[in-house]
Amino acid sequence: AIPAFMILFCIGLIIASWIISGTIPMLVYWGLKLINPEYLYVIAFLAPVIFSTLTGTSWGSVGTIGVVIIGIASAVVALSIYYAMGILYPPRLQDGGMNGVQLLLDQLASIFNFSWLILAPAIVVLVGSVLRLPTVPVLIASVFLASLVAITLQPFTFTDVISALHQGFDIELVMPGVQFTPEISHLLDRGGLYALSEPIIIAFMVFIFIGAMDKINAMPTVVNHLMRSVKSPRGTVLSSLFATGITNAMTSNQFATSFIIGDAFKSKYDQQGVPRKVLSRSLEDTGTMLESLVPWHTSAIYMVATLGVPFHNYWHWQCLSLCNILVATICAVTGLGCFYAHKPANQ
Repeated sequence: AIPAFMILFCIGLIIASWIISGTIPMLVYWGLKLINPEYLYVIAFLAPVIFSTLTGTSWGSVGTIGVVIIGIASAVVALSIYYAMGILYPPRLQDGGMNGVQLLLDQLASIFNFSWLILAPAIVVLVGSVLRLPTVPVLIASVFLASLVAITLQPFTFTDVISALHQGFDIELVMPGVQFTPEISHLLDRGGLYALSEPIIIAFMVFIFIGAMDKINAMPTVVNHLMRSVKSPRGTVLSSLFATGITNAMTSNQFATSFIIGDAFKSKYDQQGVPRKVLSRSLEDTGTMLESLVPWHTSAIYMVATLGVPFHNYWHWQCLSLCNILVATICAVTGLGCFYAHKPANQ
């Protein structure tokens, strides 16, 4: 569990350092200037896809580009849905319309000195991801570089940077006496070492729960009972999808789920002649894709804590996850992409 905790602490530092260095404000600034509101949903879908692919974690994507997209406002099915939403129900400017947007832009420009150099912390993360360097060291390096940028290129002191890294960026503390709109505070006042303390504590309790479940051999026992009535390749795949979803929801951990379900079903897949790559895909279809749809899951808690969007406000807009679960079930029933024609291993 320690790597997960370290990433959570690092994400809090990344958010604070990228704000005080001007990286996130600059991305928001140019995003507001360049992005057509009709394409906001599509961009909000595609940008995290790119960041998640490069960083290898959706958590890092949410903590960086996710915050940017919130400030601004690999699936073809989901993409077309988001594009259609942008046309049929385009985001509407509220609270002053374009005047409010221009005021926000002016205030961001008055606080930060924008230049291409302040994108350096983001470039460090992207380069480290492309080179497949260890996640935590890369994030820490980005934090140090962002802190240096904040001190040298922005009107902030070393004390301001340390305070932001510790307690989060607070516009009233670093620029006392200056009046800003509530939107500025809502956008910038976040991050810090302990910003994600709540999901860290919940994740800690989840791992204690996982340990207890593992000690009494609970989930393998349930899975083995479930498999007794499975007699066909179709039933095997459907059972693995169901068992993966239940186990992930119970343990709130995909790593534990992959070990439990993968170990329990691999021999059954071999017996039924279903390639193990289908088992691997099934572990993702109702495992990883389900995480942010389970309100008590560590991933869902992280999303809520980082973006400040309640679970009941976002879950039904997760077109990719919802469509993927449906498609996985249809493929299991119809045999599409499941290679049921293969001969069982014992024949």
